[in-house]
Amino acid sequence: MLTDTARYLRVIVEQVLARMNAGETPEAIFHAVEPDPALATRPYLRARYDHPKFIVRNLLRLWGGWWDGNAGESPAGDVGGPGARDRRAGGWRGGGGGARPAPPRGGDATLAAHLAEWATRAAPTDAEAQRFKRDAYARRLAEAEALMAQGIFRAAMNDARAALGEAPAAPAGPVSL
Repeated sequence: MLTDTARYLRVIVEQVLARMNAGETPEAIFHAVEPDPALATRPYLRARYDHPKFIVRNLLRLWGGWWDGNAGESPAGDVGGPGARDRRAGGWRGGGGGARPAPPRGGDATLAAHLAEWATRAAPTDAEAQRFKRDAYARRLAEAEALMAQGIFRAAMNDARAALGEAPAAPAGPVSL
């Protein structure tokens, strides 16, 4: 089990290093790196607590620093300080709340969650945006197997539920690893 775990991690580490050294962007690396498919099926290496993408993100942060490669977030540019993402989100909605989030074509739950974040940052009191966020994260939660991902998605969904005056959704119950 320990040897398999070491190999599982080594496959991820080697992919991240090779791609970083080849000059790929953090986003491309995040989406490209996958664990060894045979090892990932072993019961003790299934993504039940953590998810392999969290490992990739942590390696990117360890070796690449905080910058994600987005020139708009460049350390040489105006990162914007506290509240900058909220102000940029306001620009996305035209400042006055003109643009509304729409469910992405094909039902992409990940894209829906990103759009919901921008919409609720732009207009935190907009009930339609909060419902969109609640529903997008409810779907992400239903699709997530890893417990850490479930916790993140449940918290985001519950933030929207609280903004709507709804009771928070509780965890499904005990889970065995």
